[in-house]
Parts: sequence; C-alpha cells; structure tokens
Amino acid sequence: LPRLQAAACTAALVAIVGCAAPRSLSLAPNDPAPSVAGSGPSVDLDYSAAPAVNIAVQEPASALHGLYFFVGGGSSNFGASGPQNATFNGTVDDTDSVFEAGVGFAVLDFLALEAGYCDPGKLTFDGTTSGNDATGSIDVDGFEVAAVGRYPLGPSVDAEARLGAFFWDGTETMHEDDGKGGITNTSSDDDGVDLLYGLGLRAGLTPNIGGRIEWVHVADVGADGLDSFIVQIIYSL
Repeated sequence: LPRLQAAACTAALVAIVGCAAPRSLSLAPNDPAPSVAGSGPSVDLDYSAAPAVNIAVQEPASALHGLYFFVGGGSSNFGASGPQNATFNGTVDDTDSVFEAGVGFAVLDFLALEAGYCDPGKLTFDGTTSGNDATGSIDVDGFEVAAVGRYPLGPSVDAEARLGAFFWDGTETMHEDDGKGGITNTSSDDDGVDLLYGLGLRAGLTPNIGGRIEWVHVADVGADGLDSFIVQIIYSL
C-alpha cells in the first residue's frame, strides 16, 4: 500500500510540473490558429472569429479633393473720388455689393488654382461738373485667375493667401443737365488687367462642404484700388 501511495503522489507531481512547464506560443502568419506546445497538454487558440480592427486615418475636414466650386458675396469699396472728369464736385458712393462664382482645382495639399467671375458692383456719384448738374455711375465686372496657397491652422481651418490677375471691363455713364433744357448723356468704356491679391480663412463644415471669408484687393481699379470682403460656400467633389 505505501508503494501505491508513493506512485500516486509521484504521478500527481509529474502532472502538476507538466502543466506548469514553460510553453511556446506559435504565431506564424500562415497558421490558421496559434498553438501552445510544451511538456503538458496541447492548447489550441482559435482567433478566426475575432472581429477585425481597422484603423483609418481621416483627412482634415477642410481638405479640398481635386475639383471644387465656390460662390459668394459681400461688400466692395472702389476707393474712388468720382468720375474721371476733373471738374466734378459732389458726393460719391464708392461702396456696393460684390458677387463672385468660380471653380478651383487642388493641385497639392497646400496649393490650388482658381478661376471665376466677379462683379464688384458700381460706384455712383451726384454733383456738378462745369456748372452743370451731373449724376452717373462707374460699373465694373470681370474674370479673375489666381493661385491660392493654404496653411493649416487646425484639423478643419486653413489660412489662405492668393495672388493672381483681374481682367476687368468698366463703363462710366454720366447725365448732365445745364438747367436750361440742355441735357447731355455720355458713356465711355475702359478695360484692363491688374494685379490681384488677398488673404482669407477657410473652414471645413463637412468633408465636401466648406466656408471661406476673405479680403481681396485689385490694384489700379479706383483711386486706391478695389477692396472686397467676401463670404463664400465651397463644394468639393
């Protein structure tokens, strides 16, 4: 009996040592499941039913994806003193509403090219010239092309700077009345290409829709250049 008890104790001790022995974990890429091998019983781990974990890097909400369109409006200031007639004396309203719409293409993450139509409105005046009552307006519109550089300020906000050219057409009309029945209506046209530059901020509202607010200056349109303050909606394809 003592021998049987000793044999039983020895068998139990061997089983305990076998379970506690070090095991190696096999994680070969092509194995269907890892296995644990050792001097004890073999243990198979099946992870085929475990859910896959995908880590996606989302683009900033302000990112432009290739082709995009923009439309907006705001206020314009011609900074002018009146018509080209040097004898004019009176009041001038050199502010109006501006409208613009166009298309752009994001060439790089930090650079886009844009082209569009811009109507900054018109300047109006009321006064006298050469002793005659005079009223009229100067109306300007045109097309602009620009390169737009972008610098990220946050995950959905970019600072922008633009540099380009404004191809404009202008029409000045004047109505003169000498008070004696003599009425003169004159009209003259002009056009040109002038330097355009500006600064702005653009914020992403959704991955495809953003908003932009900017200041744009066109040199040599008006006495001190044409300034526009514009709010836009941008849709990116």
